[in-house]
Amino acid sequence: MDELTFSEIFTELSSYNAKKYVRVIFDFNNPWEEMFCVYDVNELLVWFGDQCNEFGEVMEPTFDREYNAELSSASFTISKHIFCEIYDQELTNQFKLLIDSIPFELDGKIYNENIIN
Repeated sequence: MDELTFSEIFTELSSYNAKKYVRVIFDFNNPWEEMFCVYDVNELLVWFGDQCNEFGEVMEPTFDREYNAELSSASFTISKHIFCEIYDQELTNQFKLLIDSIPFELDGKIYNENIIN
């Protein structure tokens, strides 16, 4: 039997319990990984907010690649030390849309990806 990849495992698990899996790699002095699952984008946003509060240096997520159907995941970074993979295309799209709708300030003006003044 062939070895399963992370993506294949999470895709299979998701089909059974309707949860969406997220893998997080924390690359500080002693790197570690965490796996967790959410039911919807709101839970993921709560997790993201918790990371902002805990580590204080979290920045706007940068998506490193679009959702990759072959790998069944999308990856993004939320700081120079935190890398994430989402194993669900719908969750990825919702998260990107939500993040793009959060305004940020630049030179005293408020912007986001969807509204440019």
